[in-house]
Amino acid sequence: MIKELSELGKKIRTQNNSRKFIHNALKEEPVTIDLVINEDGSFHSYNTFEKKMTTAETITAKKGKARLLLDKAEEVLGYGGESSKKKHQLYLDKIEQYKNLKELKPVLFFYKQNKINGVDKALSEFENAIPEKERKGNIAFRVLNRDKRIHEEANVFQSIIEYYEKTQKMLLSKTRKNVRFVIRMNIPWLMNLME
Repeated sequence: MIKELSELGKKIRTQNNSRKFIHNALKEEPVTIDLVINEDGSFHSYNTFEKKMTTAETITAKKGKARLLLDKAEEVLGYGGESSKKKHQLYLDKIEQYKNLKELKPVLFFYKQNKINGVDKALSEFENAIPEKERKGNIAFRVLNRDKRIHEEANVFQSIIEYYEKTQKMLLSKTRKNVRFVIRMNIPWLMNLME
């Protein structure tokens, strides 16, 4: 029955004729700040605006996880001192997981090759550029003179979906093994019926 429901969900998602991506790996998230960078990863500016909804990676049980390219200042910039270091590292680990995407190249430069003119400069400008009451919103990356935010690129969405599906298959496989083990140990006759 679970398999049939999963197949139905896939069918409904593919039949959706709107241009939006619909998948369990993606959901609508608010964004209030664009962190604008150049192609070389250098910091350009911040743009603040009223809360807008954007499609981004789904995160369940946020504690101990980071969302790809859309998160709070603690994760994106390491803003908040010592208490934000762990969150920032989780965010960097998430970006590293997707480092092969060409869309992320400016972001990788922002954090690594061009760190002084990238993340360091963005962090030092954050308090001056963003009023205190607006610092709690989600930050998204945008490359200067591009219409879409980086996390909104179709290839990024597709990679998130592929990773999600791979992870779900591994979890399902692990669950099936555990169920078979429990049945084998506790109800051997039922195991014979299943095989």
